Amino acid sequence: MKIIYRIAKNELSILFCSPIAWLLAGVFLLQGAMAYIPKINGLVIQQDMGGAYTQDLSQLTNRIFSGDSGLYSSILSKIYLFMPLLTMGLVSKEVSSGTIKLLYSSPVTSGQIILGKFLSMMMYSLLMVLILAVFGILGITEIPHADIGLICSALLGIYLLICTYAAVGLFMSCLSSYQVVAAIGTFVTFAVLEYMKNLWQGIDLVRDLTYFLSISGRAQGMVEGLISTKDVIYFLLIISMFLLFSIIKLNTGRRPIRKTVIAGQYLAVIIAVFAIGYITSIPYFVGYIDMTRGETLTLTPKSRQIIKQMRDKPLVVTSYINLFESNFWRGTPEQKNAQLKRWEPYLRFKPDIKLEYVYYYGISPENGLLLKYNPGKTLKQVAKESATVQGYDFNMFKTQQEVNGILPVGAEDNRYIIQMKYNGRSTIMHMYGDMYAFPSETETDAALERLLTDQPSIIAFATGEDERSAFKSSDPDYKLMTTEKPVRQSLINQGFEVRDISLQKQELPSGITALVIADPQATFTPQAILKIKKYIDSGGNLLVAGELAHKEKLEPVLKLLGVEMSGNLRQQKSESPDLIMSLITSKTVTFSKALTAVNKAMDPLRVSMPGATALIYNGNAGFRLDSLMVTDNTAYLQNESQPAGLSATGPYPTVIALSRPINHKVQKIVVSGDADFLSNAEMRRGSNLNQYIVAPVFGWFTDGRLPVDTSHPEPKDNRVTTDLAGVRNLKIIFYGIIPVALLSAMSIFLIRRKRK
Repeated sequence: MKIIYRIAKNELSILFCSPIAWLLAGVFLLQGAMAYIPKINGLVIQQDMGGAYTQDLSQLTNRIFSGDSGLYSSILSKIYLFMPLLTMGLVSKEVSSGTIKLLYSSPVTSGQIILGKFLSMMMYSLLMVLILAVFGILGITEIPHADIGLICSALLGIYLLICTYAAVGLFMSCLSSYQVVAAIGTFVTFAVLEYMKNLWQGIDLVRDLTYFLSISGRAQGMVEGLISTKDVIYFLLIISMFLLFSIIKLNTGRRPIRKTVIAGQYLAVIIAVFAIGYITSIPYFVGYIDMTRGETLTLTPKSRQIIKQMRDKPLVVTSYINLFESNFWRGTPEQKNAQLKRWEPYLRFKPDIKLEYVYYYGISPENGLLLKYNPGKTLKQVAKESATVQGYDFNMFKTQQEVNGILPVGAEDNRYIIQMKYNGRSTIMHMYGDMYAFPSETETDAALERLLTDQPSIIAFATGEDERSAFKSSDPDYKLMTTEKPVRQSLINQGFEVRDISLQKQELPSGITALVIADPQATFTPQAILKIKKYIDSGGNLLVAGELAHKEKLEPVLKLLGVEMSGNLRQQKSESPDLIMSLITSKTVTFSKALTAVNKAMDPLRVSMPGATALIYNGNAGFRLDSLMVTDNTAYLQNESQPAGLSATGPYPTVIALSRPINHKVQKIVVSGDADFLSNAEMRRGSNLNQYIVAPVFGWFTDGRLPVDTSHPEPKDNRVTTDLAGVRNLKIIFYGIIPVALLSAMSIFLIRRKRK
């Protein structure tokens, strides 16, 4: 060990006797400052402006250090530029100057030479990380409640990456006596390791090997705050592999060794590295440490509770992917590792999840004219041409008829769907039409709960009186927010089951979560009213949405609740005076944490309600009244006389909640003075935010069980304590004083060294 230390000390002495070590440290410091100071400066300006500008001041530690343009994230993409300059002469200069022969003749082994030189690089790498740690310390002092764990995790990831690059550079230096050639070889090797995961990803065996070798993204998880054993072991394995390669290379220069023996040694190292890497990447053997405050990179407690209920029975996740569907590229063989990464948070707690893929071809809604644009060709011929052009074996694709024998994909419009099977049950998750496409933790948990529960949350829509339908796509109906599969916020994607129920032909079951009566345009029969009354008296939950134009049809139901609809509301100084933009109340905000976040971001959330009417509750039915949505003070009633029970100037309640204890539970009823705010037409408005209110309102009926709460604790690092004067001081120090001091120290050191 003493010899290794002496070699490292000598190597560092030589390194700092040249300007390169000083210049690289200075440039590294300057790059860090140029990434950190503008971030702080922007946050200070944003904070000083106040008001709406401060709404997104959250998770500042992540924004400054780990975000897409954060300090540590940006450093990851630049480190490779520094290391070849440091490592290119580690061994090549010994070869070119002839001193390598002295080393060979001395009682120093090749392993000691390599480990000593690598130790020197580890020490210099530590210096570079300490430079980055300076900015981490500044962040901790300038951001109250800074996420210290995230900063430490990021520094560890960067250090491991630098050391890995150093090991690669050391081996490249062993291959040539020319330092420039060694540097170029190091750059090439970095590029190969970076882009390895993009090679031959369509072949299962090769994909696993190349994905393991790829260094791309390995440190990013640590920079974001999640340390996993497979990433740490990967860095240690790659470092060990290139160090062993270097030792083997030096040994070949010390004594003659047959090429077959050398090749066997290299091969043995590669096989050992792959074997250890494969075993340690198996989900059963992977460990994780979430260093972030609040464990924001870990499944929420609710998700973990759901996973825990599944115990040791396997979960099979099968993706059914249509060649002609727009999301096909998201499920191609090349994307299988990305899919594995997406499921990794769940694999962490349930490693027996099995991911399977079924590829087929069939006409989807977006490709309905496929055969029209390929006249004279069958669907099979078009599919074969398409698969061949994209480089896939056509034999991997089944016909729609073959797949329908396993799962009726035709009923899903031949879209990309994800089936989950557990303990003899199955459920479907859909792909969504937003930028994220895949189900999030919320939708995944909702699907998992459907597999586990014997009592689904059923929302029954009353039919028979020409009510709004949950299954029709016309403007007045409710399909988009209830049963539309590609819409993330629709009830079926948030864990609810939606059904129709005829008040004329069926009895109202006691097991439903809520009954919806939406704008009936025909008169209720006495039998239907009797059923509704019986349902209300038994404590059933109810949502009633009405329009003033059909007021008399709904009055028999409203009388049971003690509610009355007043005249039309109008909005002052508006181009569309009948379009009421209601505000959600503090009561509504409590329905879900997700709604709380949306309301805060929108400051506050406004719900569009065309043709809304104000509601009056007389209090005779024994319910507690809470307003869920109200107008602002610019709204007025069109009636000439002010109805009793309403203020003359507003705000006016447009949606109210009624609740009372009954039959050992709390009965919950929602009454809306507008039936359009849940309609397809309002959901289709580009600027409409009504979709955010749907699931939380229906979730109130489930006592908050749905939609599944996957929110993490509120971050505390939401402001900076410095000001613009402090930022100016940082610029003076890091752009002026420190570079000058470093340059002066380098000059003095080199001059004194030269005199000696």
